[in-house]
Amino acid sequence: MAAINKGYLIASNHGIFEYSAGKFNMMPNTQGQGWNISLIDGKYIIGHNDGTFSYENNTLTKINGVSGGWNMSKSSINNTYFQSTYSGILVYDDPSNMSHYKIIKDLAKPIKYVAQNKKNEIWAADNYRGLYRVLLDDNYNTLKVENVTQQSKIQNDFGIKIFEFRKEILFLINNSWYTYNSISNKLEENSLFNTNFRNVTDVVSIDEDHFMVLQNGILYHIYAEGNKFVWNIIQEKYYKGKLINENLRIFKKDNYYLFNLDDGFISLKLEYENKQNSEVKIEAFSDDALIPSDEKIKFNTELKINVISGIYGASRPNLFYKLDKEKDFIPISDGLIVLNNLSSGYHTVEIFKHDGATYETVSSYKFKVAEPWYFSFWMILLYFLVIGAVLFFYYKWNKLRYMQKLKLQAEELKHQREILEMELKKENELNIQEYEKHILELELQAKSSEVAGKSLSIAKQTEMIDKIQGILETEKDFGKLKNEIRKAIKINEVNKHEWETFETNLNQIHNEFIINLSKKYPQLTPKDIKLCVYLKMNLSSKEIAPMMNISFRGVELHRYRLRKKLNLTQDENLSKFLLSL
Repeated sequence: MAAINKGYLIASNHGIFEYSAGKFNMMPNTQGQGWNISLIDGKYIIGHNDGTFSYENNTLTKINGVSGGWNMSKSSINNTYFQSTYSGILVYDDPSNMSHYKIIKDLAKPIKYVAQNKKNEIWAADNYRGLYRVLLDDNYNTLKVENVTQQSKIQNDFGIKIFEFRKEILFLINNSWYTYNSISNKLEENSLFNTNFRNVTDVVSIDEDHFMVLQNGILYHIYAEGNKFVWNIIQEKYYKGKLINENLRIFKKDNYYLFNLDDGFISLKLEYENKQNSEVKIEAFSDDALIPSDEKIKFNTELKINVISGIYGASRPNLFYKLDKEKDFIPISDGLIVLNNLSSGYHTVEIFKHDGATYETVSSYKFKVAEPWYFSFWMILLYFLVIGAVLFFYYKWNKLRYMQKLKLQAEELKHQREILEMELKKENELNIQEYEKHILELELQAKSSEVAGKSLSIAKQTEMIDKIQGILETEKDFGKLKNEIRKAIKINEVNKHEWETFETNLNQIHNEFIINLSKKYPQLTPKDIKLCVYLKMNLSSKEIAPMMNISFRGVELHRYRLRKKLNLTQDENLSKFLLSL
């Protein structure tokens, strides 16, 4: 946009237009995207999608065919102009002859912004990402190209903007402000601008002391007074949803500002001083009834708060509110706050004025939300009564269940005891039967061994007697008779094998007795144990003597020694003692 004698010269996305007397007239052969209009040496230089045009004396002339002249910036050290284009940077070192230009080599990429404040050095911001420092010789030949954001290890370097403020070059990168430190060759955060303009998403220069910033979707006009900045808000209603981000252009004439929108242009007159009443008043309504501060409203009702400001027009303050010290500031649209679903208790609404840098409290409103009907005194009392009744009936029911459980347990225990008694009785009867059976078996074994022993002895004695009688009847010679009788006695003695068999069977029959006796009296010898077995069989000393191959006197002596080993007194019977084991 630029002012001409009879109106305005306007660059749009449809072409270049002359605006005069309320009518638009498209310049010939300018269809397409127009980007920028700059007044240089009395001529208007227009950056266009198809190249660069010069407008002078109502005549439009094409200077060059380099497409996409985004921005035209003037060097702050001489009269040179730099144009950022789709394919790089053009240098115009003679403003009187704009058809003559040079191309910066080694930077053939879409460059959006260019600036210079030091000889032989320019700054270029890529349209996509990256910030470049280009070192040049006196004839603008490229000596070196540095990617400064990479050197400074800045990760998010998308959409960088270059902003010149009082011959200082600043860089807006990811909503933070940086300047270049030529000593460390790295970018450093700028404290002045980060303090005043952090989280700004766009910045547009107007002149040395004026610029605009876009913060949280709101445009602010900034007037710089030294190191102080005066913020003037431009009400969102004029441009909401219509701003062309990244390509906002502003033309200033006196206190009038003209800037482009998505569907046209807007012209505003901004005053730096506003003598209107700046007081903010609050009126709250619930169910169409006015609710003074500190009053109570019903639960689950809507509260509408009208925020009334004495300032109106383009510089109307930007108002926000917080409910109960919440973290975020909520913008107030059309001077109305609507609150719903509020919890019972006290609440506070604070109203803040935002000048772009700080939030200032301008008013507050306190109110109370009543308890819901189900939390009233009588309802709470009813809750306690119901809970008490439920607990009482639960206690009674639980007690009844407990008594029934105890009764069932008692019956079950009684039944189990009866079963156990029957099982024990039956088991005892079986044990007694087994014991009696075992005793009978032992007695049978003892009798069997006793019978076997006596049978063996009687058989041998009978055989021997029969043999002797036969000899006596047939033999007449006494000497020969004597020898024959002796021979018969010797022949009829129990041989060694028969005795071993007899003793083995005897040990098997009395095995349990022998084991118990050996455990209880480990000092007994095998001969002692054999004597105990014979005594248990109730054999006399006379019967035992030939079975142990000793004399009757030897048996008696052995019995005496055995009594001592068994620690028996004279009154105790040895045979009965052994039978009791």
